[in-house]
Amino acid sequence: MMEPYCEKTLLKQVSAGDENAFKQLFEHHRNTIYSTAFTFTKLVELSEEIVQDVFLKVWLRRATLNDIQHFRPYLFAVTRNHVYKVLKQIAQNHKATVHLVDDELFVTNDIADLLIEKEYNSLL
Repeated sequence: MMEPYCEKTLLKQVSAGDENAFKQLFEHHRNTIYSTAFTFTKLVELSEEIVQDVFLKVWLRRATLNDIQHFRPYLFAVTRNHVYKVLKQIAQNHKATVHLVDDELFVTNDIADLLIEKEYNSLL
């Protein structure tokens, strides 16, 4: 049977490397993180990835968890910052893709124009 949820105790245990305590922390907060991520992204898979990434960051920074007085706002800030980073990457990738497509259309039109011009010249 699981013990009642005590965040301060869990944070101390997680900062000491306790994986079971980390699992409890994850179970307690994952839906909130998912909801926050989904609000911004509207994408199920991306929101699930964000949950994983945020908790990976928490695990990697576990040694500092004892210093956190209010974990929920801390977790929200980590989530928000990660969501913004992911959305920025998506926007940059989209911009690059659009630029490549525009360039491709430009090249394609040039080639098409050249072929048409060549046909006209041969007809003349």
